[in-house]
Amino acid sequence: MAISHDVCTPFLSATLLNVETPPITVDGLRREMRNQLKNATGGGVTRAIHEVKDPIFRTSGVDVGWIHFSETRSPAWYAGGDLDETHHHSIFILKKGGVIALAFSDPALRNTIVADIRKRQVKLFRGLKLLTGKQINDAFVRARVRTLWLSGAHRRTSTKADSKILSGLELEAALDPLQDQSYYFSSVR
Repeated sequence: MAISHDVCTPFLSATLLNVETPPITVDGLRREMRNQLKNATGGGVTRAIHEVKDPIFRTSGVDVGWIHFSETRSPAWYAGGDLDETHHHSIFILKKGGVIALAFSDPALRNTIVADIRKRQVKLFRGLKLLTGKQINDAFVRARVRTLWLSGAHRRTSTKADSKILSGLELEAALDPLQDQSYYFSSVR
């Protein structure tokens, strides 16, 4: 079945890290991520790491490494043992200077790797530190915000929205300092 581009919703959700203790290379991180994938077990999942063309390359001054893997398991809704589903995933590792971006198509694996980086138990991960929200905002959010996604930090209530999306020319003027003080922005464009 052919699909149309208007039903596709690509996105990028990257984890940004600062290299505190060099040398950390894309090749070394790629090898460690492959080891993490090989050693992960449980849940009736069979994992396969697939060969890729140009697993490590350089483009526009950025070192890039990537991994393609798949996970095969019985569907959660099926009690029999003769039906399997396969999900394909990727990990992209990008490094420029002392900053590393990790992009995972599998959020569960992303959470596992981020937890390992925070714990600093994996030798290679000890030299990495997650960038703070303030560091990311200072680097990427500029004055011309066109769309703002807000998530509520308040308790759920029937009189206040759990989340809001604002769009316009001057969103600073559109924010209500009293009504919107219990929201934080979760994404901007």
